[in-house]
Amino acid sequence: HRREILEQALGTFRRVLGDGAFGELWVDGETPSRFEHVFASVQTASRGLERAVPADHFHYVVVDECHHMPAESYQKTMRWLAPEILLGITATPERSDGRSLLPDFGGRIAAELRLWHALEKELLVPFEYYGLSDGVDLRDAKWSRAGYGAADLDAIYTGNEARVDVVVAQLERRVGRLHEMRAVAFCVSVEHAEFMARAFTERGIPAIAVHGQSDDAVRDGAKGRLERREIRVICTCDLYNEGVDLPFVDTLILLRPTASATLFMQQLGRGLRLAPGKTSCLVLDFIGQHRKEFRFDDIYEALTGIPKAKLEAAAREGFPFLPGGCVLELDPVAQKTVLASLKRQVPTVEHLVRELRDLGASFAANGKGVPTLGEFLE
Repeated sequence: HRREILEQALGTFRRVLGDGAFGELWVDGETPSRFEHVFASVQTASRGLERAVPADHFHYVVVDECHHMPAESYQKTMRWLAPEILLGITATPERSDGRSLLPDFGGRIAAELRLWHALEKELLVPFEYYGLSDGVDLRDAKWSRAGYGAADLDAIYTGNEARVDVVVAQLERRVGRLHEMRAVAFCVSVEHAEFMARAFTERGIPAIAVHGQSDDAVRDGAKGRLERREIRVICTCDLYNEGVDLPFVDTLILLRPTASATLFMQQLGRGLRLAPGKTSCLVLDFIGQHRKEFRFDDIYEALTGIPKAKLEAAAREGFPFLPGGCVLELDPVAQKTVLASLKRQVPTVEHLVRELRDLGASFAANGKGVPTLGEFLE
């Protein structure tokens, strides 16, 4: 959905195939001349595909980040295409709205490799995750089914110098050599990202903010500057969650509450790529005093592979069973917050009624009628 991701994919194909002229871009007004090997944004394809080629023109179609497939822009494209092979790839197949990806792929998963299996096979670097209390009270922040209100979080975090001091102190404690660190910090808003970049720089940790409003020159140059260690941190908002390839990043700083397992795993994925000299990825997750509606079970199940029914015991015992080299540690205050949340997620009658109502709404939205008891239990 963005030019830089398409350029990155095109470059990868060219390197693998040893052909510097392979492929053409179809994005931002740039149109292929041959339409043989096309790297297209979903926005361009959904508007122009029917006019450009017959439905059976492409034999092989790859949809990257295919968890977006239920979106109408993707569905419009797929309704026209009739490839012999359709390959969808995603690291986050579970959608927060519960919609399945399987109908577009013949009802089956061709291959599956979950995070913990990839770690065991040493296809990714181990993570060292630390859940750290930042002392911020979020209990009065507005809440909806989508989570915390972004404006409320922005007001709480932006300008909070005391929280910055906590973050920097933890970096100094956990990172052996700050001058060698290459980090991405995930922020709640553009203003928060700009504030954090200034605050880090003022404290001797060179940083820049990169987001959708950044100049093209800043966005294009950020990756190289971080790789060369001209800066130590890229502070971003809704830009580096997926698709961007930053294998050299060795530190992730989570500065926004994330209850979505999909978003959390996308952010985690920015730091787990293998790279020369990289032995692990440090993840610092700053945890406030949350509202009772905030849930940790989805993200910790995705992170550890531990079923939700066993998460409370695992958290109490310090997560003793993880893939080799991985660490998941909560400081005492963060552990208390997480345990309280996990206890609240033990199914009660009210909880089950709410889940059934949500499932019914999801079925209705997808034209699937009323869920059966079996579908609800599954």
